[in-house]
Amino acid sequence: MKRIVVAVLAACLLFSATLSDAAKGLKAGDVDPNTGKVIKYWAAPMDPTYIRNEPGQSPMGMDLVPVYQEVGGEKLPTSTIKIDPVTVQNMGVRTATVKRMELKKSIRALGTVTYDETRIHAVNLKFDGWIEKLHVDFVGERVTKGQALFEIYSPELFTAQEEYILAQSQVRTLAANAYPSVRENATRLLRAARQRLKYWDLEDAQIRQLEKKGEVRKNLTIYSPANGVVIKKDALAGHYVKAGMHQYEIADLSRVWVDVEVYEYELPFIKKDMPAGMELSYLPGRRFEGNVLFIYPFLNPKTRTVRPPDFVGFCHDTSS
Repeated sequence: MKRIVVAVLAACLLFSATLSDAAKGLKAGDVDPNTGKVIKYWAAPMDPTYIRNEPGQSPMGMDLVPVYQEVGGEKLPTSTIKIDPVTVQNMGVRTATVKRMELKKSIRALGTVTYDETRIHAVNLKFDGWIEKLHVDFVGERVTKGQALFEIYSPELFTAQEEYILAQSQVRTLAANAYPSVRENATRLLRAARQRLKYWDLEDAQIRQLEKKGEVRKNLTIYSPANGVVIKKDALAGHYVKAGMHQYEIADLSRVWVDVEVYEYELPFIKKDMPAGMELSYLPGRRFEGNVLFIYPFLNPKTRTVRPPDFVGFCHDTSS
């Protein structure tokens, strides 16, 4: 019995040695007698990138394994990790051709469109009075520069108009006076009366009309200082107002700001004046371009976000 076991063991060792010797003599392109397949190359089991055209050992001291050439595709080394196509689809894996291009980082964040604070105009008065009539009477109404907003009666303004008319009449009366100093005093008084009206924001056209007709107007019309939309209105018909009280706020929407909050780890990538883009969910396919106007120098302690950037200038549609 012992002789039979020894004989079988010897036969196995002899057969293994024969296969090993046969494998050692093979090279890339030869047919492996054990598998009947063509050997494409030899690769390291732990490093598939280590490839040789003949058997040997890897830098780690491991025997190289053959990679066979098969019909219908290349057989990868046994150490290669394979992922089922269904799993790849579920993971959302995407592949692309390697290209040489500039390294860029895109930061996406939600923002809120708001007014450009440098384009908000306040309408107020420099005198007291009563609002007699409103021409623009609700928030959201679009107005143009020079459009009538409301009419106001002011005793102070009424008196200032009378003084201007009297000064103008005096200049005409004293035009033929023989004393230059008298004519000069009358002229200075007229200039002072006119300047007072201008300080109270009467327009040149209103002053010229006063000069032409020579009649004092009870009500003064207040006009819009800019194109835009009414975003605040405190004016009411019959309301008594004091000097300095805001009656309207008008925002020019030809350019807007976008308030955005980004996380603190993204802040180093944001710089002033860098380009920025905006897309709106209710305008699919359209993109608006602008620049970073300002970055706030503090964090929100609750969310650890920065309210950076006011992106300004989103008035240029680049979708077309």
